[in-house]
Amino acid sequence: MISRFGSTVCPLRTKVLAKWQSRLGLDAEGLALNARWMPSLEKALIEIDRALPSGALIRDPSVLESYSHDESETSPCMPSAVIRARSTVEVAAVMRAAYEHE
Repeated sequence: MISRFGSTVCPLRTKVLAKWQSRLGLDAEGLALNARWMPSLEKALIEIDRALPSGALIRDPSVLESYSHDESETSPCMPSAVIRARSTVEVAAVMRAAYEHE
């Protein structure tokens, strides 16, 4: 799961992303129509999606919901994406994109 935000910041993240979606005219999948002004997280996820095999990056809200909670006492927080890397090469690609777009 990609998230640089703790569960206490989740509402703020949601508000910020909604603001960007509104300003930039994001399409239904959350990909910006204008890549020049796209938030860093979206740029990283697009790069990761291109680098990994089909199906390795999950953005389906119904699937993400199952990753939004665990057995800890923290509040649930919906992840922006789930990445299912299968090799060290794929993990390296994910880390490279995350570093370049932080």
